[in-house]
Amino acid sequence: MLLWVREELCREGNWAAWNTCYSENKSHFGRHELGFRFTLDLLLEQFSRRAVRVLEIGCGQGYIMESLYEQFSRNWSAPQKEESRFVGLDASEAAIIQSDDRVPECYWIADELQRFLTHPLAAYWQGEFDLIFSMGGFTYIKAEEECRKCAKGLKALLKPRGMFTYFISEGYYRDKWTPKFCKGWSVDQLEIFRQEFGREENRDLSAYIRRIYHNDVPMPADRPDL
Repeated sequence: MLLWVREELCREGNWAAWNTCYSENKSHFGRHELGFRFTLDLLLEQFSRRAVRVLEIGCGQGYIMESLYEQFSRNWSAPQKEESRFVGLDASEAAIIQSDDRVPECYWIADELQRFLTHPLAAYWQGEFDLIFSMGGFTYIKAEEECRKCAKGLKALLKPRGMFTYFISEGYYRDKWTPKFCKGWSVDQLEIFRQEFGREENRDLSAYIRRIYHNDVPMPADRPDL
């Protein structure tokens, strides 16, 4: 289901170029197998026996979200299917429309994270998600304060005891992106996430950064753990 498209993004230089790229190549990134397995294993470890609500930041053409949905939905009961929600967000309208065409059972949003977090839907979804994950989807955020606001906004979207995971190539993050775009920052992105969420779990593997950030807020007694 296509929920929201911020149409002015299609006319902005950087995202217009991505729209063209995705339109010309409908498997531009495909499914990152290591990233998919990391996210799937975590979901199965934590949420295999109940309904789950998941948000992907920078979902591209939706291949990882599609695979996660297929893995989970085959074993859902009717109540679990009703309660579960898989949502993909990306700033490329072309990528989101392709995702919705393939998997209309998931929810799709074409918007920048910074702008989406100010949208009424983000306010409505506060405390909604068990897991928010991103495969390098923060690399277009090039200002420290903007990154801090996004981290705070994501934490607000998580349920108590929810998790945010970040997966990215270590070589790209350490050697290319951080030196080029984080000059003048007091700390890097990973430290911003750790400061905001308070607890970081390091599952780095080989050439990839794999971090889990826990929203260690107690579940209210009057709110069921869906």
